[in-house]
Amino acid sequence: MRLIREGDNYLRMGQWNEALVFFNNAVNADPGFADAFMKRAALNKRMGYETEAYADFNRALAINPYSTYIYDQRFKIELLAIEYFAPADERTLAENTSPIQMDHESDDLINTGAYNEALLVIDSLIALGYEREYEFEKKALIYFLQEDYARCEQFIDSALAISPASALPYDLRGLSQMRRGEINQALASFSLAIEKDPSFSLAFLNRAVAHLRNGDQDAALKDLRVSIELNQEIALSHYLQGTILSQKGEIRKSLDAYNAALDLDDTNTKALFNRSFTWKMMGDFTRAMEDAAIIVELNPESAEFWNLKGNMHTLYTDYYDAIDCYDRAIDLKPDYGEAYFNRGLAYLMSYAPIQGCDDLQESRRHGYARAEKAITHFCAP
Repeated sequence: MRLIREGDNYLRMGQWNEALVFFNNAVNADPGFADAFMKRAALNKRMGYETEAYADFNRALAINPYSTYIYDQRFKIELLAIEYFAPADERTLAENTSPIQMDHESDDLINTGAYNEALLVIDSLIALGYEREYEFEKKALIYFLQEDYARCEQFIDSALAISPASALPYDLRGLSQMRRGEINQALASFSLAIEKDPSFSLAFLNRAVAHLRNGDQDAALKDLRVSIELNQEIALSHYLQGTILSQKGEIRKSLDAYNAALDLDDTNTKALFNRSFTWKMMGDFTRAMEDAAIIVELNPESAEFWNLKGNMHTLYTDYYDAIDCYDRAIDLKPDYGEAYFNRGLAYLMSYAPIQGCDDLQESRRHGYARAEKAITHFCAP
């Protein structure tokens, strides 16, 4: 149960790979515990690992056909004796279902954004006295996700009153403080989380973000390195490391960091965008174009990505393809001064000066500073 709770904590933070590690450990710790297989099955299903999910599901049913955590909706309908959110007192809830089952249900509700329903279940669990420190942490998380930071910290205090050695409440408090712009207080909270649990990789990652908000790139890099040493499976740590290294001019190292992020999550459009731009700076336009093509497929509604792809075509002198990309960018974002500027240059390079100068004028109208100089050079009367 301890390993499952740790996995649930990572799951609530969106760190699926880390959650899977703890669910694996839970299965190894007790191969006869059906709930562990069910938790892993649900996560494997969510991650697209259908074969593994099906195997875990059948294994759980073989151990306990009435396992307390059935993710398949048909089994939920057949097995659950209550409707969680119908009016019922805590005694009725306790008689009809187990607290463990309710706890898992609240996790599912949080993960799907059904926060008010989750709070009803959690309040029932607190009234029953079930793992109250963890349930208070969940309440704090829900209020954080709802941007109610005052109530978030109220329940962080409740969790710490029961379990002052727990690291997660301090980490969550740091996130709340950072959202409110209290960066120095957030740094102190993240440091307390790390003091309570020096192996808490997410706390190092979050403190790195706080250092970045304070403009301290060196401290941020130091924390990111520790976070990656503790857990190499968090794509965001590698991505942030890449952005800082790029800003410091360490282009090759930044490329390695983006590669590591994309090895973990090849749909990370921000990492693809930055890697494409890095390839461009290194003069490898072929790879830059490959990344640009991937990101517009992953997110065809991003004006910035179409603008980047247009830039790649311009570098290859494919001006008509570039203009098509800039058209898409401007359709998506009509006040996109940079896209007007780039399309203007593409028109000029394809010997269409009237359209080019019109776009440069439009770029200037939308406040893009470089347009003024270009107009002076290319569009003088």
